[in-house]
Amino acid sequence: MALSLAECLSIPLVDANRMLLAAGHAPHTGSGGTNKNSKPLLQALDHLLKAMDPIPCVLVDRVWEIQSHNGGFERLLRHFVDPERVWRQIGGQKNLARLFYDRAGLCSYIANGSLIGRQTTMRLMREQLSNPQDERLSELINSVLKSPLMPEDWGDFTHSVKGSPEDGLAQSYELHLNHKNGLMRFVVLLATVGAEQDTAQDSIRQLTFVPLDEETRTLL
Repeated sequence: MALSLAECLSIPLVDANRMLLAAGHAPHTGSGGTNKNSKPLLQALDHLLKAMDPIPCVLVDRVWEIQSHNGGFERLLRHFVDPERVWRQIGGQKNLARLFYDRAGLCSYIANGSLIGRQTTMRLMREQLSNPQDERLSELINSVLKSPLMPEDWGDFTHSVKGSPEDGLAQSYELHLNHKNGLMRFVVLLATVGAEQDTAQDSIRQLTFVPLDEETRTLL
C-alpha cells in the first residue's frame, strides 16, 4: 500500500525502523547535527565568506540551520528586520528556511514570493523524501507546510523523487525584496559542499546573494 506524503512524514522513527528491519534493511539511527569532520570545511568556508563581504553570504546545514554568515548577510537582514528579535520569535533557531517563511521574518518583504516559495518548498520536500527518517528535516518541512502564510497549492508534490535530491532543481534563484528605498534584486547561488547527499547530515550549503543592479549594490 502506497503512503501519502503526510503519512510518510508522520511515521515515528521506531516504527520506521521496524519496517526497515522487516524488509531486511538496517535501521536508521536518526542522527543529527553537523559532523565533527565538517568543522575544518566550515572554517575554510568562513574565510571565503569574509573575503566576499559586502556580498551577503551564508552557510547552512542539511536542515537549513545557519552555521556561519558574513557581515554582508547581517547588514542585508538589518535592512528589514532586527535579526535577534526574529530568531526569538521563530523559536530561537537561526534557520534560513523559517526566516523566509515566517511572518516575523522576511516573508512580507519578498516581492516574488510565489516563485521563491514554490521552489523552496519543492527542494525541502525532495530532500525530505530522500531522507525520510531524518527527524529534524521532517520537523522543518512540517513547520513550513503548516505555515498560515503558505498557499495550499505550494505543497503540491508533482515531481519525481528518483535520483539525487538535487536532480532537476534550480541551483540559482532570483530574489526580489521590497525595501523602503526601492526594490532589491538578487540572484541567490546555492552550492552544496562537503559530504554527498546520501550522507546528508554532513552536507553544507553555501548561499550567495549576488546583487543584480546598481541600486541593490548601493543599498548594500
